[in-house]
Amino acid sequence: MRRKDIRKWLKQYTEDCIYYSKHVKDDKFEAGKVSEVDVRKNLLNPINLLRYEEQESLNSNEFKYKLHFRLSSSKDLGIIVLINKKIKVITAYEIERKWQEKIMVIKWTGK
Repeated sequence: MRRKDIRKWLKQYTEDCIYYSKHVKDDKFEAGKVSEVDVRKNLLNPINLLRYEEQESLNSNEFKYKLHFRLSSSKDLGIIVLINKKIKVITAYEIERKWQEKIMVIKWTGK
């Protein structure tokens, strides 16, 4: 599946179709580490989707994805979701782009 297909797929969901794991509600939103508004906004309007990675799901009737959205010039938002009839947000986290770029260089060069 291509990135534009993922965007089109996400756009068909509404706010009522998004729900969160206990981990996200308690550890991420309440602690102020990630904004629920940013998560919801990016899932419903995925124009800022940078990349995605399909992950193995436990059930054959659902799909699991790691999604990366651009938040600003220095930060990205990572969201791991399970999708079938609804979108379940498993976790969400902010990524500092300068550190991510350094990690990718190490990953690709082995240095």
